[in-house]
Amino acid sequence: MSSRSAIRLTSIPVDIPDELVSEPLGVPKNWRDQPPPAETQNVGSIWLRAGESCVLKVPSTIVPVEFNFVLNPAHPDFPSITIGEGGPFSLDPRVWRP
Repeated sequence: MSSRSAIRLTSIPVDIPDELVSEPLGVPKNWRDQPPPAETQNVGSIWLRAGESCVLKVPSTIVPVEFNFVLNPAHPDFPSITIGEGGPFSLDPRVWRP
């Protein structure tokens, strides 16, 4: 068994009302750099301190045409988010081939 086959992933469905989502005013030009630049963390820190929205929509570094959603469970609107039952998730094995 390869180390990749030992990876266990879980998928959790989440329903987020559109009105709870905000996007950052600007994403740093170097947002995909490795290691991640401090500017990207600052975007989230500024959003969290402002407390204006419950969810922050940011571009995915792995799939740049997709998005990640950062949740703030301390926000008063957080109970409006429906979090479903988690279940096993697997990536297509072709993803792992060189």
